[in-house]
Amino acid sequence: MYYLNFKDYVVIFFKSAIMTLCISPILLLPLLNCKFAIWLCNYLEIPYDFCLTMMSPGFALEVVIVLSFFEFIIGCYLVDKLKNNKFIKAIYDKIYYM
Repeated sequence: MYYLNFKDYVVIFFKSAIMTLCISPILLLPLLNCKFAIWLCNYLEIPYDFCLTMMSPGFALEVVIVLSFFEFIIGCYLVDKLKNNKFIKAIYDKIYYM
């Protein structure tokens, strides 16, 4: 039976802390998008629920959806490009095989 020693616990803690720091800003993006959409509506003097059709979710919500969609695409593109970088691979291997 395999038991974890102190070094394993420290490595697990640091790996989870690094992943949390990487994921936390991504969770704040919808909040920033919402604030930007409200600012845009106020600046252009458009009501938040202005819509082109009856089934539209509203102008502010549409801005949030579109911005989140583009941010997701840009994030996937950056991860795809960075995974081929030798420096990033070296850091990942150092952390993964610690």
